[in-house]
Amino acid sequence: MSVASPIRWLFTPPNPPGVGRSIIWWEKRRIPVNLLIFVYGIVCLVIFFAAINASHVLQPGEDAVEPIAIIFAPIAFNICYTFGWLVEAPVRAVAPGLTPKLGPRLLLAGLIFTFCIISLPAVFWGGYFRRINISSATADAADQDIVVGFR
Repeated sequence: MSVASPIRWLFTPPNPPGVGRSIIWWEKRRIPVNLLIFVYGIVCLVIFFAAINASHVLQPGEDAVEPIAIIFAPIAFNICYTFGWLVEAPVRAVAPGLTPKLGPRLLLAGLIFTFCIISLPAVFWGGYFRRINISSATADAADQDIVVGFR
């Protein structure tokens, strides 16, 4: 099975669309989407921890992340995920002829937003660590120029 097959399944709209089918469509995808977010979140968390530890910003005994945030994040994600069908179901009830792609589009928008939010700490601290390394490398090179110039 190729990678495209599960992705294609994830974004295939219910046929025919309807209020009940839309709710079932969202709930069938909840666990796979949670697994996708979990794996991506772990990768970002590892990058975040590696960058923040390597930058030596934390004092001894300080936590990089509040443990409650790690517990709260999946709960918050699932609440937001539920908003997908809470938005789609009433819209389908009011406008049954609406495009069947509404659910997949809402899911895609939610995933893009989630990936951006999850990436923020890793991108920030990865960039911060990189900036520190570039700054220290530039300072080291400048120090070497000064030492060489005085010989």
